[in-house]
Amino acid sequence: MKRALQSFFFPGVLVMRSLRLRAKLVGLMALLIVPLLVLIVETIARHRADLTVVQNEIQGADIVRALDDVVVLTQKHRGQNNMVLSGNSAAQAGRDETRQKLAEALAQVETVLAHGPELGLKSDWQARGSELLRITGQQLPNDKKEAFRFHTEQVNALMELIQLAAEKSGLLLDPEASTYFLMDLTVERVPLWSETVGLLRGQGAGVLAAHEMNSAERSALIGRAEALNNTLKAVRWRLGALQRSGETAPLSADGALKSSETFVEAVRAAFGGEAPVGEAAAYFAQGTQVIGEVQAFHHDALARLTGLLKAREGALQREFLFSMCLSAVGVLGLLYAVISFYRSFMGAMGAVHKAVSASADGDLSQHAAVRGRDEVALIGADLERMNASLSGMVAEIRSTAAMVAMEGESLTRGNEELSSRTEQQAASLEQTAASVEQLSSTVQHNADNARAADGLATRVRDVAESGSGAMQGAVSTMTAIEDSSRKVGEIVGVIDAIAFQTNILALNAAVEAARAGESGRGFAVVAAEVRTLAQRSAQSAAEIKSLIGQSREQVESGAAQIREVSETLDKVVAGIREVAANVNAISASTVEQSEGLSQISTAIQSLDQITQSNGLMVEDSARAAKALMERARHLTSAVSAMRLRQGSADEAKTLVERGLQDIRQHGFDAAVRLFQDPQGSYIDRDLYVFAIDRQGVFRAFGADPKRVGRSFDEMPGVDGPKLVHDAFEVAQHGGGWVEYRITNPMTGEVAEKTTFVRPINQNMVLGCGIYKGLNTQRMASSDDEDEG
Repeated sequence: MKRALQSFFFPGVLVMRSLRLRAKLVGLMALLIVPLLVLIVETIARHRADLTVVQNEIQGADIVRALDDVVVLTQKHRGQNNMVLSGNSAAQAGRDETRQKLAEALAQVETVLAHGPELGLKSDWQARGSELLRITGQQLPNDKKEAFRFHTEQVNALMELIQLAAEKSGLLLDPEASTYFLMDLTVERVPLWSETVGLLRGQGAGVLAAHEMNSAERSALIGRAEALNNTLKAVRWRLGALQRSGETAPLSADGALKSSETFVEAVRAAFGGEAPVGEAAAYFAQGTQVIGEVQAFHHDALARLTGLLKAREGALQREFLFSMCLSAVGVLGLLYAVISFYRSFMGAMGAVHKAVSASADGDLSQHAAVRGRDEVALIGADLERMNASLSGMVAEIRSTAAMVAMEGESLTRGNEELSSRTEQQAASLEQTAASVEQLSSTVQHNADNARAADGLATRVRDVAESGSGAMQGAVSTMTAIEDSSRKVGEIVGVIDAIAFQTNILALNAAVEAARAGESGRGFAVVAAEVRTLAQRSAQSAAEIKSLIGQSREQVESGAAQIREVSETLDKVVAGIREVAANVNAISASTVEQSEGLSQISTAIQSLDQITQSNGLMVEDSARAAKALMERARHLTSAVSAMRLRQGSADEAKTLVERGLQDIRQHGFDAAVRLFQDPQGSYIDRDLYVFAIDRQGVFRAFGADPKRVGRSFDEMPGVDGPKLVHDAFEVAQHGGGWVEYRITNPMTGEVAEKTTFVRPINQNMVLGCGIYKGLNTQRMASSDDEDEG
């Protein structure tokens, strides 16, 4: 409330500060409140009367629109009922549908009359509505002429009610040309136009449905067609007048006029002769289409009329509001000027006294910004500059010292860890050097064994090649034995053939000796002995052949095995040659490895010496970092008792650490409520805490809870993605400071800022930022915090 009053009276205070006391009093007396009060009363009365007239006209236009819908539906029901009573039963379904729509239109009229200014039309409508309910309740005469007359009377009564609504709402008395001609069209001309088409449609459809027409009916139809033609001419004249008044005619007007003129020609063609020509349904549909277009034009004209009236109503309301504001300003001017003078003087003195007292107590956060041209303002300006410069200087020293202390602490921990790792590295290098020496000795021993294996492989290769030559000789010998065995087999075959022939000859000789009788008996004995000898020779030859066959098979098998052994031995010789070559390559590589390991061993020994030297330097650096950290803490303690206008690095870090503790104790949601409490301890000058996720979306924002759910990319003058990346990069190591540039909301300039962040979990960090430099002294005086 206090800040609101300060903002409200600021312009008056500014004026009073620029004037002397006499000028201030003369100005106060110059304000006259009585004429302003008279002007206010007169303005209220005039504008209220104008607004009432316009609102009544708008209500009248709405009533005309609703009644026009009832008129159109009544006309349509009149024609459909006339067709049904004339014998066209196909029109009965359409008549029932029209009754339903008519009931809905009657309910709409009730709604329009119930909402809006009271125009005294409810009693007239109730009398007319009760008659129309006879249509929806199917309480109509069965006589065609009586029913047609009843419908026509209701339409005429509705048109009179439209005229009455226009009269009581003030539409008939509208003073502007554009709205007057639109009123004349919608209230006077279009309803008559629609009713004439409706009469032609209903009466003509009944005549066509009955397929007969008398002279009175023909004269009535032709006369109404001429009346419709005259109505169209009157409508065209008023549309021209509307355009001459500067208002554009509705686009639907041309279509309605053309379709009506076409319908006039259709009436003349259908009923100009002695007998009616045409179908009732088609004629009724054409008339319905014409009425639909006329109704569309009527609605467009009413909508335009309502729009113009509402625009006039808005203009009158704006004029009324402007007059009221102007009058209120005049009435309140005197009080405002007096209060402004009092607040100017007393406020300036109070601000100076408060700032001086606070500065004496070491509180530089109080402001003494006294604006104006008098002496108090000059004193306040000098005091404000002094406090601002001193606060910025102390804040810079305090933040720098705190950051140096934190960096020194981090450097000390890093040096201690580096010292420990250096010692471990030195021990590992010593162990590695010993392992490399042992490995070098082993590789040297392997090189000697490889050279011995190379000599042995060479000798084995020579022996294998000699054995391969001997095996080739054995293969040649076995081949010769195989050939000799084959020849012996052939000789035994010849002997076997001789024995077979000898046996045949001996058999023949025995046959001849038998024929010779006694003289051939001696010859027969010889033949028998020869036969026996031949048989024994054949048996012996067979045995020899069998033995030679077995011997040949064994020789062939042995020759094949020797060939296989020869081939295997050739492969063995080739493998031995390859083994010998590989052993030779291994021997050469082992020698190179031995030489390389010797060089590595020398380098590791040198690296071990360097590591030991680095360990001594790390210990010296750790002691220096501890000393620096202690000095920075002492400097921070020396200036910590002063209350500054802006937050410092140690305060930002304290807020973040305390926020993390509250999150762990109470949960994230409960902690966020503490962070965003304007009266809590987490919003202090330009200090507040915020939480962001990996997408750069705020999950908590102490200075402005509306920022929650919005992205860092929306902040002016800051590279949001880089800042989020740096924040989570720092958070991976436990937390630290992130520096970036952002637009200062007070100065509008891009300023340097640094934020301390700590991880809440893997996907969220908590932070609190401070501005860097001495150009932020005005920031704490504003409630408009920046975004991070």
